[in-house]
Amino acid sequence: MGVAGKILKITLATVGIILLLLLLLCGLLTIPSFQTSLTQKVTDELKSQFGVDISVGYVGINFKGNIVMEDLYLPDGNEDTLAYIQR
Repeated sequence: MGVAGKILKITLATVGIILLLLLLLCGLLTIPSFQTSLTQKVTDELKSQFGVDISVGYVGINFKGNIVMEDLYLPDGNEDTLAYIQR
């Protein structure tokens, strides 16, 4: 096997690993508990960066791109409620 063959083999292995990781990520994003956990981490980060008390009770995302949110609270900068959505 020459140098070109080794490069091709390494390239194909790298592309295969990247595709496998993307499929794993897509699979994880379809699990509602993972979606909610990820959403909590994002809202915690937004709270710490902007000092705004954002809260989301539940998030569900499917392959079609439909998003379901429950118990969403989003205040504006003046401590008024910008959005409150409860299911």
